[in-house]
Amino acid sequence: MKKDETYSFVLSRKQSDGGFSFAEMTPSTLEDTYYALQIMQELQLPYKNEKTIQFILSVNRKSLMIKHLFQLAHLSETLHLKISWLNEAIRHYPFEQVADSQSLYYAAKLARISNDNKIIEALRMKRIELSLNEHLLSELCSKAIALKILNKKFNETKVSDTIKRFQGCDGGFSFTEKGAPSFIEETYLAIEALSELHQKPNNSKACKSFVAMCKANTGGYGRQITTVPTLEGTYCAIAILKMLA
Repeated sequence: MKKDETYSFVLSRKQSDGGFSFAEMTPSTLEDTYYALQIMQELQLPYKNEKTIQFILSVNRKSLMIKHLFQLAHLSETLHLKISWLNEAIRHYPFEQVADSQSLYYAAKLARISNDNKIIEALRMKRIELSLNEHLLSELCSKAIALKILNKKFNETKVSDTIKRFQGCDGGFSFTEKGAPSFIEETYLAIEALSELHQKPNNSKACKSFVAMCKANTGGYGRQITTVPTLEGTYCAIAILKMLA
């Protein structure tokens, strides 16, 4: 991977307010800013910008989803930021009402980085149904990662074997087992889940090749081959290669 190309791609998504955006002409978002800074951290590229910090600190706290709370908490930790209202928002979040698999995934990851026993216990009290007959990869992986973080028992071998079956002939992972196209975000989630379970995909070499094919001439990575590169896709690609190293 050529760091300079990727670094240039990331900076091409930076806006005048210090945040980062999905495309060059779209507004900055917390999510894209999170991915941009995570990319730089993963590649060990130094970046410090007061406008970017101010953009993060100015995020509107109203109606933030659990995903955004996790991203803010992670940025706060890695950048050593003090977001005055964040701890209170996390403490008062209704974790007992978390229901869908994606929210459960982010809630568990937030519990891990905040190291808050009350959050962990609230999530551990929840009944999490993990079926090996899940038709969607995201459901299976999100629940498996959450259960592992929360130290709840489940058949890790059978779950990891089931996840591996979602790998396609192109090396990537699709959202179903039935020959659907592979996407880089699905591949990231699968590799993250397997990594949590101390496993590798059946064909790591093919998986790396799939990631390489998603790279655009700009240095960023798209969801698939020939798709528009995004910060999320680029972060997923870098994280996948790191986990498979």
